[in-house]
Amino acid sequence: MLIALLCTLAAGCSSPSGARRDATRARDGGTDSRRPADALDAAASRQDRGSSDALAPHDASNADATRRRDAAAAEARADGGADAELACAARRPAIVPASYPLLAGTALRVTAVAGGASSGATDGSGGEARFHEPRGLASDGAGTLYVSECQNHLLRRVEVATWRVTTLAGGALQAGSLDGTGGAARFRCPSDLAVADGILYVADTDNSTIRRVNLGTREVTTLVGKAGEPGSADGPFADARLNHPSGIAARGELLWVADSGNHTLRRLDLRAGEVTTVAGTAGVPGLVDGAAGAARFYGPRGLSTDGSSLYVADSGNNAVRRLELASGVVSTLAGGGPAFAYGDGSWDQARFFAPIKLVVDGGVLWLADTNNRVIRRLDLLACSVSTPAGTAGVADGVDGVGMAARFSWPEGLVRVSQGLVVADMLSHRLRLLETP
Repeated sequence: MLIALLCTLAAGCSSPSGARRDATRARDGGTDSRRPADALDAAASRQDRGSSDALAPHDASNADATRRRDAAAAEARADGGADAELACAARRPAIVPASYPLLAGTALRVTAVAGGASSGATDGSGGEARFHEPRGLASDGAGTLYVSECQNHLLRRVEVATWRVTTLAGGALQAGSLDGTGGAARFRCPSDLAVADGILYVADTDNSTIRRVNLGTREVTTLVGKAGEPGSADGPFADARLNHPSGIAARGELLWVADSGNHTLRRLDLRAGEVTTVAGTAGVPGLVDGAAGAARFYGPRGLSTDGSSLYVADSGNNAVRRLELASGVVSTLAGGGPAFAYGDGSWDQARFFAPIKLVVDGGVLWLADTNNRVIRRLDLLACSVSTPAGTAGVADGVDGVGMAARFSWPEGLVRVSQGLVVADMLSHRLRLLETP
């Protein structure tokens, strides 16, 4: 859902409710002057209202591919469990750690841990703090979380032990593209984060740049891209261009970026200082598996890697995809059906509605199935999908267990010792999903 799920404001970034007022044409080749993500949010909003212009897989060929795959899956199920296991084995990642000892139907408890019902930019602990559309999350693995806020144009720091929130960088409600230290820096709708070796990397979406924050000094610099100049050029960091990047993942000396406006996946080599397109073709959306150059995405939004695979929330295609890093081959794990869809079961049976973020966690993928307002669990060993929290199609910010819990617009996901933290954007809160 390249064009259906990044929040926006006319002059920067806003909520889906703001996007739905003015987004129209981004799926038809980028003729809309607004950033592609705005149109994605608008398309998702039209889907909510039942519009015939709802976002769906890019074209008829994609729909045909989905029908063929579903028919093959139905035939395999009819032939018995052995064929189903063979199909699962063929699509299972080569390296899969053991899954959590969690039954597919297990309901998990959801509790608000930071933020309140009203929006704001107040620092403080737990419910005293205020956010305005928190979106991206990252953890340093040592008890600290980082949060990006689209509407506030801020980066925040959260101590997990106390859920105390402080401002790391940026100025509340002050959009811009300035480098500098702490409050002197400016962002424009930062939407995803990754931490590696004491550095916080930021997908600064509306600036079409990747920013770098030294967590020791709070110094912010621009790593790749030029604010106000979206593009698709590969090459040295100084020359490369991005188009509304909205997902980022880090591993060693490499960063991967979901370049949503280009419908591509990019790789940033931190040692060589080079940007390379590793999958997809700029300006050509679609739903095609295969070798990286032949593969097609439609507004990829979220990324997570375990070192051997890069998992992708392919929002415009309502699908979860996988790039095998060694071979460069792209495959569809689950989803890929029409919008307005929801369903648990095998990977072939499962359906999503504009998923935005995901995180790989051992043998499990946790997925923010954003427009369904639920959290999904993909078991990489069993090739199955379940819903441990939320009720599809019911938007709210209510705590509870399993289907009794409600999410307003779940986006960011990150694993901490207590469970899974969810950035529930439109409730302006961080929520904790208690997992084993």
